[in-house]
Amino acid sequence: MSLVKIDLPADRVARITLTWPERLNALSAEMREALIDATEELLTDPDVRAIVITGSEGNFCAGGDISTMKDLDAEGGRSRMQAGHRLVRLLAYADKPLIAAVEGYAMGGGVGLALLCDSIVAGTSARVGFPFFRVGLVPDYGITFTLPRRVGAGRARRILLNAETLTADEALSTGVVEEVVPDGEVQSRAVDLAAEMARHPVAAVALTKGLLNGAPGELETVLEKEALSQGVCMSTDDHKEGTTAFREKREPNFR
Repeated sequence: MSLVKIDLPADRVARITLTWPERLNALSAEMREALIDATEELLTDPDVRAIVITGSEGNFCAGGDISTMKDLDAEGGRSRMQAGHRLVRLLAYADKPLIAAVEGYAMGGGVGLALLCDSIVAGTSARVGFPFFRVGLVPDYGITFTLPRRVGAGRARRILLNAETLTADEALSTGVVEEVVPDGEVQSRAVDLAAEMARHPVAAVALTKGLLNGAPGELETVLEKEALSQGVCMSTDDHKEGTTAFREKREPNFR
């Protein structure tokens, strides 16, 4: 089964679609590798000047695959995060514009994926969630770097420390997403926006993105601390309780 699909919806625009709808396009190890391969292919294709990232069948991405997080010690959790950071770096340092087209659920690492893009277009029924504490984990996929840069430090603290799930309108008003459109128009609007960006000069766009990203060392520091912190969290009883409660569809009882 192919976990991603590539199509060309407009001139010089490519779209990557996550295609694991029965798991809400969760970021399993296989999904990450497929997404890395697709992104690397498109970033090196001179005929592609902008990329849209989206999910299949009405949902963007449910985040990390909880079923694969069992029985990890701190070092195993850190290694898992470092494997995911290959994708984070690829998107964060991409020299082509990236647009996230968010429909339905974008949760946890799925939000992290969207926040690594240059712009996020969401549908009116989208739900953007940061539920890491519910499974005893810290925010990952670079969220503690990308979210404050979008919404400001104060709002980012409130959102993350309350493990909030935002409606599309709330995400727009706080700056998590840049644009909200009717559900049926998400894909067309994201493609149109990508096509607009694709018309700009390639070298200037790449250099501007580099300037906007700032010093790469800042992100690298965050990713290393994230890997260490998540590794510790994955070895705790709270994480075991959180994932068990998630599977049993009940509230966790953290001790």
